[in-house]
Amino acid sequence: MKKQIDPTIKAHLIRSAFYVLLLLAVCVIPFALAQRNAKQSAAGRMWRLGPPASGSQLSNFATVRQAGNPAMPGNRPVQIQKNPRQPSGNPVLWYNGDLDGRDGGANQFEGQFGAGFFSEVADNFGPTSGQWTVTGVFSNNIMDPGLNTAITTANWEIRTGVSEGNGGTVVASASNAPATVTPTGRSAFGRTEYTVEVDGLNVTLDALPAGQFYFLDVVPVVPLGVGGQSFITTTSGANCVGTPCGNDGNSWWNSNLFGVTWTTTMNLFGSGTWDLSMGVIGTAGSPSPTPTPTPVLTPRPTPTPRPHPTIPPRP
Repeated sequence: MKKQIDPTIKAHLIRSAFYVLLLLAVCVIPFALAQRNAKQSAAGRMWRLGPPASGSQLSNFATVRQAGNPAMPGNRPVQIQKNPRQPSGNPVLWYNGDLDGRDGGANQFEGQFGAGFFSEVADNFGPTSGQWTVTGVFSNNIMDPGLNTAITTANWEIRTGVSEGNGGTVVASASNAPATVTPTGRSAFGRTEYTVEVDGLNVTLDALPAGQFYFLDVVPVVPLGVGGQSFITTTSGANCVGTPCGNDGNSWWNSNLFGVTWTTTMNLFGSGTWDLSMGVIGTAGSPSPTPTPTPVLTPRPTPTPRPHPTIPPRP
């Protein structure tokens, strides 16, 4: 015959089970809220401005896009002032061209990305002959309203040998370099375009062998806690200076936020040829010729006169 469970014990077991369920709920709810907040945070981090790419996207973007971060639909009209600003200082040695309104790629350090997180885009340039003295570098970026007033510095790099998955070699660079942020007179995607320019440089670049290039990136530094994003603008080479001229698609994307390491910008914008609006300021000249050493003439030794034999007198 089965024993009956004491009603007091039964009530205690039921109460204990309720407390266990309550404890589980208390543990699960914060985790769910954290996930929700993470998705909301991810929703504010876009890697591009243009319409959904027709080409393949990197697989690890799916979670960000599902979190509510779609690219803005469709291209927006490009507005250009009558006399758009040109970069200041010395002559422009290379400029990849004005924005074409096709797209813009995430180009900033920190800000709403978070401490230490960045997205940078680099493009290739000469010199094809002679020697350059670089005194300034710049990039043109479409920015969310008000972001331009918060930016006072930029990170910049000049590299060689960039390829898929390989950042090559850094030739010159600086972090948190003082930068000016000035409207270009152009706008697209409902945002204004600004030139982020770093001056006061003194970098010597020698011409590289045919088929090799330098690669430039100029990345605005956004203070932590400041909302909004900066997107470097795409170009098709309008008003370009030097070569390449916004037409070869030799551009690269690197971002620890979006989980890419020096990959082709087709993984940022989709299939096609993509170049970015940026440039180099400075002076061009030929390398100083190596002086030819003046030959030293060794004087010939003075010949020693031969003594003439003395002829004895005849007797």
